Amino acid sequence: MVSLGEWVREKWEIISNWPTLVASFTGLVVVVYMINKQGKRY
Repeated sequence: MVSLGEWVREKWEIISNWPTLVASFTGLVVVVYMINKQGKRY
């Protein structure tokens, strides 16, 4: 997700790090959701 954020930042020529931060946070939320979902299965 960090790579995706960097790609968006370069593609749209954005100076700030917001795309990287948003993509990283989104990835973190997805990972936590997947761990939580698998934890409820057992």
